[in-house]
Amino acid sequence: MLNFDQVKRIKTLYGPGEIIFNKNDRDNRVYFLVKGNVELFLEEYEIYNPDYRKSVIVNDLQVKGIQQDSNQFRSENDFFGHKSFFSSQPREESARSVGTSLVLYLEQADFIKILKEFPYDLETYCMIRDQIINYGSHLYERCDACQQWQHTIKQCL
Repeated sequence: MLNFDQVKRIKTLYGPGEIIFNKNDRDNRVYFLVKGNVELFLEEYEIYNPDYRKSVIVNDLQVKGIQQDSNQFRSENDFFGHKSFFSSQPREESARSVGTSLVLYLEQADFIKILKEFPYDLETYCMIRDQIINYGSHLYERCDACQQWQHTIKQCL
């Protein structure tokens, strides 16, 4: 059985407002929040509204007519970034530190190198990866934007 102590992990301290990753990044890491808080969010951008003759700041959800607060928070002992870690697909949202946060991350390549010594665990990893890639599985999580179970934030947009 795989022992987590065999896997190389890197600790990083993030300051208030510091970006951990951006939407569409392809870093293939899973993050563990040791201390502090992290906010997962959608990028905002400015669009011109001709009806009011001014620009407004919106995110992708607001453009689609979803007015809920799309930001989600992760607190101590929580993890995030696992969809990209398993699937190697681009990030669906961005993450930033709220206050000072101590984050531990694990590189996919380092993890797979160790998994190769444990065929059963490697097979389990590959099954999860294939579910995400082939079937759009959302790892039995709610959409971070609308809190429904049927899809991820990528499909919500």
